[in-house]
Amino acid sequence: MPKALCAILAAGHSTRFGSDDKLLAEFAGRALVLHAAAAARHSACDRSLAVVHRPQVQLLLSEHGLEVVRIDTAGQGQGA
Repeated sequence: MPKALCAILAAGHSTRFGSDDKLLAEFAGRALVLHAAAAARHSACDRSLAVVHRPQVQLLLSEHGLEVVRIDTAGQGQGA
């Protein structure tokens, strides 16, 4: 049976959100990115992975049990 991967793409700059970091903004008592992490953990996926750019987001998701890949080319667009 094929394995399913849940990917959280969290390496954007959220420029339309303003000067605050959208991923770390609080919603319903916790950071917005943690809502995505909870959905990934409770899904039927065999593996959950988050792609991040900011060290704070990497640390937060790692602390909540997600496998995290940090990229340094986020400012160069998706193709990088």
